[in-house]
Amino acid sequence: MARITRDFTTVLTYGYNAEHLANDIVGNNGSYNVLDTIVALYDGQVEKICNNCNQTFSNAQSAIAIYGHAYGNYVLINHGTMNGHTYKTRYAHFGAVYVNVGQYVKEGQAIGFMGNTGFSMGGHTHFELIVDGVCVDPYPYLFQGKKFWTTLPKPVERDKEKMQLRVICGRNTLRCRTFHSTEADIIGFIEPAIYNIISTFKDNEYVWYEVEKGKWIANAINCIEILEVEKEQETADFEEKDQNNTNTLEKVETSENEQEKEENKGNKEKERLIVKILDFLMSIIHKVLDIFF
Repeated sequence: MARITRDFTTVLTYGYNAEHLANDIVGNNGSYNVLDTIVALYDGQVEKICNNCNQTFSNAQSAIAIYGHAYGNYVLINHGTMNGHTYKTRYAHFGAVYVNVGQYVKEGQAIGFMGNTGFSMGGHTHFELIVDGVCVDPYPYLFQGKKFWTTLPKPVERDKEKMQLRVICGRNTLRCRTFHSTEADIIGFIEPAIYNIISTFKDNEYVWYEVEKGKWIANAINCIEILEVEKEQETADFEEKDQNNTNTLEKVETSENEQEKEENKGNKEKERLIVKILDFLMSIIHKVLDIFF
């Protein structure tokens, strides 16, 4: 269902092209007879309301510039500037309009009811997305949930207790996307700075890092430096244990040295005793030899 309809299943009947810079949608599986309430795609302020606009123009872009093109009853909402671009949406051919110029509306708020006003062949809504004054294909925003207000991730301070990364390549180099795929929407170029790592994903080509919810960057060569958790307390504990082990080893070595000294002292006493005994025996032998010879 298109994100600007409230109740019924809707169908895209006429898409975006060079002569039709919009999407036309109808209600109830393609029926022009069952209409639906139209709601604002995103938050914004009603900039213009036109009733019974039936002026025709030579080409679509001229119609965009002058806000006409036989739109019957239409509402133009200004969504402001995001990511350096201005965004507006227009909803045409209303049977009834529920809002006023200058009124602020929220995403999903009812702004009118489908109709057949202006140059229309049946009840439907003609929807335009205008970026920087130029209409772009609104299909991704209507049927695929793409959001144009997504902002770039905000840098953070270095936190040694968290796994983080540092973008080290220059500006306008590394793209940030809405998903871990090169096919995902590009939010913009991420600024060189430090970011938290929320989660990771590995495909056949890249390791992807989610730095904020729904904001991913790939491990491009020479663009990312991984900042590991610095376990200072564990290092201190290890050093303390290492010092204790060293002290214990020194004590053991000292004890062994003292024991060795005691053993050497005992051996020397034994050697002196043996020498005395040998001397005594030699003196007896000499005396015996003197008697007989």
